[in-house]
Amino acid sequence: MKDKKQKIKAKQCPKKLEMRYSVFSAVCALFLIFNLSFLISAKAFAAFEMHPASARLPGRGGWSIADDSLSSLDNSALSFDQFNWEAGRVNFYGISELNGGFLSLQIPSENNSINFIYSTLKFSSVYRESIYSFALARPMTKNLNAGLRLNAYQIDITDFEDGIEPRTLYSDYDFALLFKDKYFNFGVSLQSLSSKSVRLKRVEESADAAISYGVMFKPVKGAVFGLDYESGRPINGGLEVEVADALKCAIGLRQNIFTLGFSLRLPRCRLNFSALLHNDLGETYFISVSGI
Repeated sequence: MKDKKQKIKAKQCPKKLEMRYSVFSAVCALFLIFNLSFLISAKAFAAFEMHPASARLPGRGGWSIADDSLSSLDNSALSFDQFNWEAGRVNFYGISELNGGFLSLQIPSENNSINFIYSTLKFSSVYRESIYSFALARPMTKNLNAGLRLNAYQIDITDFEDGIEPRTLYSDYDFALLFKDKYFNFGVSLQSLSSKSVRLKRVEESADAAISYGVMFKPVKGAVFGLDYESGRPINGGLEVEVADALKCAIGLRQNIFTLGFSLRLPRCRLNFSALLHNDLGETYFISVSGI
């Protein structure tokens, strides 16, 4: 009997060691990620600012890092369990000639999902901006998701300085972790930005990075309250309330911007509208249709 027990224990030991090693490795990896994040300078563009103008579209659903809903206006793509889509138009700052559009697709697979976002901004025939965004989301554990998003921006300016057509290129990536619970979500987003800009025939290059934190509380069913923070910047907040699954209303407040949004459930789709009121630049309006 003793020999049998010893053999069983001998077989179980490697499995226990393997499990402990896996947990230890995961904890070490998360520890390194967070420490590296704190060492990176936080002088970059905020996740909610628009630079280029449509790079960060802070509209419906986009006021919180801890929000994992799919939206072209959302800060991160961390949901992975369903197919969804969204397409819409935007008018910036009340200028009739400054318009844009966007298309978002989320394609799930067995263990992860791929999110594609294309958005464009056009000012008459003088200025055009195109943005391509690819995101990969993957569940790490039952409550922890991780997402990586790569963005590429292209700006073309015509009729500039005797026919010269300067082209400005931007690129960045976002790495995000999202912990989801019944009563709250907690998210961390690390953004790195490298850019080339044309100013008076000079090409300036820069590289910055920023880390942001978001927490979303779910006090009652159908209501969520979120707060986001980035080092050196004011706290951003938002509140979303769902009325009988047919209507969602959201308000958001960030530096110099007040957001008001509505999402109405229709047969097989949702109609979304949001307005951004900027203290200095005026109003920006979004309208889109998305999957349920």
